Amino acid sequence: MVQFKKRNLASIFIPLVIFFISGCHGDSSNLKAIWYSDALSDLPAKYKRIKIAIVYSERWVNDDGTISDLRINSSNQSLDAFIEGISKDYFFGKESLTSGSFQPPDSGCFTGI
Repeated sequence: MVQFKKRNLASIFIPLVIFFISGCHGDSSNLKAIWYSDALSDLPAKYKRIKIAIVYSERWVNDDGTISDLRINSSNQSLDAFIEGISKDYFFGKESLTSGSFQPPDSGCFTGI
């Protein structure tokens, strides 16, 4: 998470909005899952002024034929980390999270955190 300078933002009494853009899933190191886990743990613990979080979730084929997969469910580990993170009581607006399952859209933007 970005470390905000207290002098610049802490003195402003307005809520903050963040826009999540995750990385492409293309290796076996589970970096996206680790990032979701860390980010969704840090928000309620360290960044309580952030009141809206938007997650971009889309997959597309590039001109060179490679695939950019920024979907929340690009791997089981990423999806599990995201579900675990937003299942905390701190987060609301989880309309897509029902009965322990999460179905993000095939493309577009998920805004239900």
